[in-house]
Amino acid sequence: MAPPPTDATTQAPADAPARPDALVRMVGAAGAEIDCFRVAHGALLWPVLTERALPLASACKGKGICTACTVTQVDGADDALQPPSDEETRRLHKQRKPDHQRLACLCRVQGDVTLRVDYW
Repeated sequence: MAPPPTDATTQAPADAPARPDALVRMVGAAGAEIDCFRVAHGALLWPVLTERALPLASACKGKGICTACTVTQVDGADDALQPPSDEETRRLHKQRKPDHQRLACLCRVQGDVTLRVDYW
């Protein structure tokens, strides 16, 4: 497997406390593992997935507008993803997405997590 990206867009915010990297496991609709990698705590998910050339639906290129980049947490602690922002919640509800879905372009990883993408 390729090493995790080190680009600044995948780094945690400067004010985030130093913690070990989080392990992210991506699975498809049938549960088959697609990729597994480490990211800095607080890293946005969308840039990491696109840098790793994983097929992620997105018409807005990660700007949080189209809501196509939905992922579902299937394993990991309840706080493995940062709680949804008001903006993310508004966009998901406007598009009638289920409450358990998250937008990869707006969610930050805070701990080890397994995420499912239903169109893989």
